[in-house]
This record gives sequence, structure tokens and C-alpha cells, in this order.
Amino acid sequence: AATVPAMARVHVVLCEPAYATNVGAVARLCGSFGTGQMVVVDPAAAGERRFAHDEAAQHASTHGRAWLDGYAVCSSVAAAKAALGGAQAFGFTARVASGKGGNVLRVPVALGSLAEAMARHQLGAGDEHIALVFGREADGLRNSELAACDGTVTIPVGGVFNLSHSVAVALYHVALCAKHAEDELLQQQRKQQQEEESAGL
Repeated sequence: AATVPAMARVHVVLCEPAYATNVGAVARLCGSFGTGQMVVVDPAAAGERRFAHDEAAQHASTHGRAWLDGYAVCSSVAAAKAALGGAQAFGFTARVASGKGGNVLRVPVALGSLAEAMARHQLGAGDEHIALVFGREADGLRNSELAACDGTVTIPVGGVFNLSHSVAVALYHVALCAKHAEDELLQQQRKQQQEEESAGL
């Protein structure tokens, strides 16, 4: 069977986004990076893809309309993981754990470190799927949603990004690291082939 491209095994999960333009912009990013599924956690939607019919979202989704038209709706982060075949989920947060009373259940790792690890272990020669989980524009992910994730991530900047900006930065880092991992794998395969050909002479 053909190997599924690394970025097609990266899925984007948005938890209760408030603005249709953000959903449309994220769909455009999914199209630009060639990601897998876009999922919206929206318990109130009762399974309806309400953003797919929104004119503002459609306008913002240029070149990513397929992701907007076909996004999945789930009732929770756990349900989204299940819908994605048990993908490993990584929740993005701007809050850093500060001990007792902290808002984050785990100490988040920096995006760059996680992207490199994902590229080498999940997206390298394997066939694992991962989900990048992003929270609400106003207050991010809740503790229960972070608890449903397999790890937490932070983008080390002084301020707070817009939702679509956070997704753009995350996908860029993952795509860059995945490309490096794929290049290294190809080099190893070529080297092995050359060694086998030399041994056969």
C-alpha cells in the first residue's frame, strides 16, 4: 500500500470557535499544507456543519473549500480523537503550569521541540496520525480538554496569537520538521541501496 504523506496524517481540531472567518482561514491553511481532516468540537451544533454554509467562512477559505465543506463535527476532544482513528492529540495553550491552581495539567513543551519529535517518531517512516487541538478565541482550552490530550504545547511568544495565526505557526513547524525527517529517511534509504549494490559487485 502507498504511504500516506506525512502532512495528510496531521489533523486540526478547533474547540468551539466563535468566528466563522477563523474557521474559514484555518480551512485555507489545511488546504495549503495538505493536512488531513479538519474537526470542529461543537456540542451545540448537533452534528451540523454550520460554518460550511457561512458566507464569511467561505470567503476566508480560499483554496481550502474542501476542508470547510467536509469538516467533521464532534461533541468533545475525546470524540474527535476517536473519529480520527485514535490519533495522538496535542493541545495548544498560552498558559504555562504554575503548580497548585495552575490552569494547565501538564507543563507544555515548546512547539519547535514537539514538532521535531513528531516528525521523527509519528510522521517519519510510520503511519501514525496526530491531531493538533486549538481552543476558543476568548479563553482557549479547558482543563478537561487538555486532560483528553496526550500532550500540551505552547508557542513561545510574548503575546497571544489569533486562532488562525496559531494554527499557521503550528502547521509550518510541523511541515518543516516532517520535510526534514522525510529527507533524512530518503538519504538513509539511498545509502542502504548503494551499500547493497556495492556488496553485490
